Formats: sequence, structure tokens, C-alpha cells
Amino acid sequence: MGRVNPRPLLPYVLTAAALIALVGSTVLLARAYHAERRHLATTHFARGIALKQQGHGSAAIPHLRMALSLERHTDGYTLALAETLIDLGRAAEAETYLTEVLRRDPTSGIANLQRAHISQALGRAEEAELFYQRAIYGSWPQDRSPTISARFELADLLLAGDVASRRRARAVVAELRATAPEDPVTRRHLARLLLATDEPDEAAAELREVLDRDADDREAWALLSSAELALENYAATRAAARRALALGPVDREVAARLAFAERVLELDPTGPRLSARERNRRARQLLQQAMAQLDGCTGDLALLPDAAREDHQRAQTLLQRPAGLTGTNELVETAERIWRARGQICPAVAADPALAAVFRRFEAEDP
Repeated sequence: MGRVNPRPLLPYVLTAAALIALVGSTVLLARAYHAERRHLATTHFARGIALKQQGHGSAAIPHLRMALSLERHTDGYTLALAETLIDLGRAAEAETYLTEVLRRDPTSGIANLQRAHISQALGRAEEAELFYQRAIYGSWPQDRSPTISARFELADLLLAGDVASRRRARAVVAELRATAPEDPVTRRHLARLLLATDEPDEAAAELREVLDRDADDREAWALLSSAELALENYAATRAAARRALALGPVDREVAARLAFAERVLELDPTGPRLSARERNRRARQLLQQAMAQLDGCTGDLALLPDAAREDHQRAQTLLQRPAGLTGTNELVETAERIWRARGQICPAVAADPALAAVFRRFEAEDP
């Protein structure tokens, strides 16, 4: 056979080599171009985050926008920009960015949480509740602590709503009790929620555990005084309030609880370790104050029902006697009847809260 002449193939070989070189250089240039874009995006993002952390959110926005324009589908950039906009009160603008993230990944925990913040800022409570639930049960990195924060925020949101919303808050708080970490800050926050959901006994239990670990936790003592007051444990309220005030600066709310508890305890003639003389003196004082409350709301004693008028006259007779000549039980029983009459005749008139507390204690003790 004849030999093949390679010369006719040479132009094709050279063209193919040139094309391969061109493609290779194009790929290299594209890689360099994309690497430069990523580098610029990373630089702008880092600068934006630094400015945000320094409290310059407005100055951070252009850098975060530039990072996102260079790397359009990087969710981390989108989320950082949205969060900064939310912090600046530009919730509606942030919503646009988050919609795109959630379109790509509806289960994103952080995106749903930010979306909840936006809905809450825009006054859309029901929508915010939905996004909080999606955030709690969405996908997160290994650190699950954001779901605890989301539950606390959801509980606060629900407690600000109507009666049905507050009932749903109880379920969220119950989940928190089972899942929240044991650190004092978290447990004090949980105790506040339990107080807000009308569970002071559970709040007190949480706070006592905190105080078992640190007996000098002033905030826990202050919260415990609130829980004990809600439970009408006035001696315990006084003890907790005194401890809180001794451990730090004067707190007006704690001081008010202390003053109220002390007044209730000073009025109560059934308190422990009281002498017979002191019990009688307190019972007489209680009757005097119940009479003053009744007289202050009626104006005209002639308008009293017959039974109430008889009790009123009986009370006047007892108070005119010298101290100690009337038995303590008789004074207390008369005071209770006067107090009940005041409630029936003047239900719309606010009663002295401390007196009301004392008489509630008598009602609780009656068989």
C-alpha cells in the first residue's frame, strides 16, 4: 500500500490544537473571573458584617448588597442582608429577599425565623405564629439553641394576643420546660413566662431550683417574690422580697410587694406566734377597717338591707366596748359579715387590696 501524505492533515491538527488552547484559556479566564467575583463578594460581606457588629447597620447595607449581587444565590449573604434590614426597621424590604430564600428552601430555620420577625414587625401576628412554628421545626445547623430562642419569642407573641392565643402560649411554655437548658438566665426567663400564663406554682418551683444553685441570685429572688405573692403566700413573699432588696439596688416593684405582704401579715389576727392580746387587737382593727370600707361606699346607712344594717349596728356596739372585752372570734366573724355586705352592696367600688387578701384567707380556712 502507498504511504499517507501527512501534509493535508496538518492544517486540521493545527486548528484543533488552537481550539483546545483557546478553550483552555477561556476556562482559565472564567475560573479567574469567578474567583475574583467570589473574592470581592467575600470582602464586601466581611466588611458589611464588621460594620453591622460595630453598630453601623446603614453603612453595612451597601456592602451586603454588593456581596449578594456578586454571588446571587448565596443564602448566607441574603439572610445577613435581610437581618440587617429588619434591625433597621425596613421589614417590608427584607421580606422580598427572604421570599426568594424560602422559595429555594422552605424548611430553612433561620429564614423562617427572620420571616416571623418581619410579620411581627408588620403587625401580622397570625402569620408570625406560623413562621415561628416553621422555624422551630425547620432545618438548622447542629446547634439547636435557635429553636429555644424561637420558642421564647413565640410564647411572648402569643401572650400579647387574645384569650385563645394565651392558651396556645401554655403549650409552648410546656415545651420549653421540657427542652430548655438549665442555665439561670433561661430558667428565669421561663419563670417569667410561667407567671404570665398564670402558673405561679410552677414558676416558684423553677426559681427555687435556680436558687439552690446560687442563693445570691437577686433576680431570681425578685421573681420568686412575685410568684409567692400570686400564690398568696405572704410570709414567703416577704422573705423573698427582703432577700432581693438586700442583694442589690432598690427595685420599686419588689419594694411594693414587700410593703403589701407586710400589711397583710400585720392585719391578719390568725398569724402564728401571736399573743391572745395581739390577736384581739388585730381583730378589732380589722373590724374598724371593714366598717370604714362599708361606710365609704354606701353614703347612707338607711339604704342598707336589714341584715347588713343589723351587722353594722352590732359592729358599732363591739367597737364602743373597751379593748379586750370582746372575744377575738366574735370580732372576726362580725368583720367578715361586714366585708361581705360591702361586696354585695358596692360591687363596683374597689376594695382595699390588703383587706381583701386577709378576708380571702379566712374564706380559704372556712370548712
